[in-house]
Amino acid sequence: MRAALAAALVVCTVAARADAPPSQALLGAAVAAADEERFCDALYLFEALHLRQPSPRALYNAAEVASAAGDRVKALDLYRLTQQRYPKFDKATLVQQRANLTFKEMQRRGPGKACPVRDDVCGDWMLRPTEGGEQCDDGNLVSGDGCDQNCTTTRCGNGIVTAGEECDDGNTTDGDGCDRNCTKSRCGNGVRAGNEVCDDGDLIDGDGCDHTCVPTGCGNGIVTAGEECDDGNTIDGDSCDQCRAGRCGNGIVTGLEQCDDGNAVGGDGCENNCTRTLVKKPLPGIVVAVLSAAAIGGGIGMTVVGNDTVLAAEAARARFVAAEAAFSGDPVGSLSGIDGLRSEVSNAERNAQSVGLPLIGGGAAIITAGAIGLVVGVVFAFTNEDIDGGVL
Repeated sequence: MRAALAAALVVCTVAARADAPPSQALLGAAVAAADEERFCDALYLFEALHLRQPSPRALYNAAEVASAAGDRVKALDLYRLTQQRYPKFDKATLVQQRANLTFKEMQRRGPGKACPVRDDVCGDWMLRPTEGGEQCDDGNLVSGDGCDQNCTTTRCGNGIVTAGEECDDGNTTDGDGCDRNCTKSRCGNGVRAGNEVCDDGDLIDGDGCDHTCVPTGCGNGIVTAGEECDDGNTIDGDSCDQCRAGRCGNGIVTGLEQCDDGNAVGGDGCENNCTRTLVKKPLPGIVVAVLSAAAIGGGIGMTVVGNDTVLAAEAARARFVAAEAAFSGDPVGSLSGIDGLRSEVSNAERNAQSVGLPLIGGGAAIITAGAIGLVVGVVFAFTNEDIDGGVL
C-alpha cells in the first residue's frame, strides 16, 4: 500500500506543477503530510485541494491517504466518488482495483478507524466561499501574502492593515476616517472627501489644488505665484484687493481713490496719488467771452440807434416850440410852418416810443448780459478743468 501511495503522490505532484501558487503550496503541504505519515492531515489537505481545484488525481490521492490512515469507509467512498466523477480517468483501472481491495478489507477487518472531523477555520486550507464566506485560504494566518488572516484577498478594504496601507476599516467609503485608498482621511491623501473641493495627493500650493484642498486661485486664503496677498475673499478695500496689496497703484479703485490705473506715473489720466489728472481747457470760456463781447457791441449799437430816435423826437419838439414862440411876432410868416412841425413832432415822438425806447432798454439789457457773460467767459477760460483720461 505504501508503494502504491507513493506512486499516486508522484503522479499528483507532477500534474500540479502548473497550478496557481496557492494550489502548489497546498499540494506540497498534502504530500509532506503523507511523507511524514500524518495521513489524516494529508486526507484533509487533499480534499481541500480537490475542493479548490477539482481533479481526479486529488480525489484519488485523498482516497489513498484515507486508506493509509485506516479509514476504510472514507477510502471506499472516495474511490467510488472518483469513478463517478471521472469515469475517463487514466487510472480508472487502478481506482477500480483499489476500491475492490478496500471493500474486501472492510469485509475481513471491518470499517477501520475514522479520521477526526476538523473544524472549519480560516487558515485550514479548505476554501469555503459559500459556507464560510472565504475569498481565499492559503493555510496560514499571515496577512499581506495575498490571502490575509481573515481569509480575504490582500487588498484595501478587507479590514486588515498590510504593507502600504495606513489604515483599513473594511470598506471603501471615503471620509469615515479611512478612505478608499487605505490612507487616513485628510487633505493630501489623494481622495476628495468631506469639505474638500479637491485633493491631488500632496500639500503643494500653486499646483491647481492647494494644501487646504481648495483649488488654486485668488480668494482661497493661500498666497501663490502672482499673488501679493490672499485674505480668503475677493472683497476690495480690506487691505487685500483681488490678491494685490491694498494701495494706490494696484489697479483697484477703493476707499477715497478717484481712480487707479495700476501705476505711479503722473499725467496719464490718473495721478500717482490716485486723483484724476486735470488740465486747463480755456476754449469754452473764450467762446463765451467772445460771444459776450459781440453781444455787448450789439447792445451798444441798439442803444445808439434808440438814443438817436429819442434825440430826434426832442429836436422836433424844440423846433415846434421855437415856431410857436415866433408865431406871436410874425403870425403870418410862421403859421405855415407850424402845422408841418406838429406832424413831424407827432411822428418823431411815436418813433421814440415804439422804437427808440425799446432799443435803448433792449440794448442796455444785452450790454448787461454781455458784460456778465464776458466776465464768466474770462473766468471760465482761466479756471475750467476737466478729466483727461484716467481710470475711474
